[in-house]
Amino acid sequence: MGTPRELVVAEGLEKGRHEIRITTTQREKSGCRIEGFRTWKKPHGHLNFRLSGDQNAFLVDARAVLSRGKTVVRKCWSATG
Repeated sequence: MGTPRELVVAEGLEKGRHEIRITTTQREKSGCRIEGFRTWKKPHGHLNFRLSGDQNAFLVDARAVLSRGKTVVRKCWSATG
């Protein structure tokens, strides 16, 4: 399988009902799987990054700390060990 990707399909929509249709071509070694779907009512931000290392067996912890000035507003981490 290919690398999973997040895709923003709509932003800044007016209030009200909306529909989205996602289609994909189906043939050998291709396709699409939707693993999740999110919506937000308030403004939001995005943080995306990819990690890799020479010795992935030793890559067991990744952290992101987001701050505004000296104030930490969000801490995220992933432990894979």
